Amino acid sequence: MTKSRSDPYKYFRIEAAELIDKLTRGLLHLEKKGFKPETIDALNRAAHSMKGAARLVELFAIGDVAHVMEGKLAEIRKAKKTSKGDIDKLLRQVD
Repeated sequence: MTKSRSDPYKYFRIEAAELIDKLTRGLLHLEKKGFKPETIDALNRAAHSMKGAARLVELFAIGDVAHVMEGKLAEIRKAKKTSKGDIDKLLRQVD
C-alpha cells in the first residue's frame, strides 16, 4: 500500500482565500469611503500576511505581487489619499 502524498498547499489555500476576501473588501471599502488610515493598515496587514504565507510554500510570484501591493499601500498612506487608478491596480493584483 502506498501513502498518498500530502497536499503542501492545503493550508495556504485556506489562508489565501481569507486574505483575498479581506483585501477585496478593504479595497472596495476604500473606493467607497475614501482614504482611511485604519483601512490602509488592515490592507497592509493582509498583503503582508499573503506575502509571508506564499513565500513559506515557495509560491514566490504570489509573494512578489503581495510585496508590490505593500509598496503601493505605503505610498497611499504617505500621500493620505487614493485614486480610482490606485484601487483598480490593487484590485487587479488581488485577482
